[in-house]
Amino acid sequence: MRSRHLTAALSLGLAVSMLGTAQPAAAASSSSSKESSADLECYLQMWDGRIYAGSLSGIVRIYYTGRSLRSGLVTRIRYSVWNGKWPQRSKNNVKVEDHGAKGGKKTFKNADNGRGNDKWQNLTISDYRRTGGKVKIQFDFDFPGSDPRCSKTCNL
Repeated sequence: MRSRHLTAALSLGLAVSMLGTAQPAAAASSSSSKESSADLECYLQMWDGRIYAGSLSGIVRIYYTGRSLRSGLVTRIRYSVWNGKWPQRSKNNVKVEDHGAKGGKKTFKNADNGRGNDKWQNLTISDYRRTGGKVKIQFDFDFPGSDPRCSKTCNL
């Protein structure tokens, strides 16, 4: 099994650009009962037009059992948020939409309480099976002033 690594980078200010990459990480054990994970990441580089205001990042880690995330059983979803210069901010939002869930799209989100301290937190889910398809992640970073958003869709 391989872990997929997806990165979205946005530059805010006069110009907005997006860069996405998918890179396999080290292979995990091939045992179908062992839990594996896949990471999806969003990064924001904040510019106020002239000065660098800090970096924001969010990672969603999807844990699953089976041969691959494409057809595995999802057992946990965790996330981590880094709020750059404002790690004490605690109203970051994360949303995960799994369009590849068996039986239809599943949506998971926190309750407007994500800490920006780079620590892992859990999203509440019930185990479910995947049949392949897209996963979309979205972070709304708790920021002084308006809250910047980063989202990325990956076909897993």
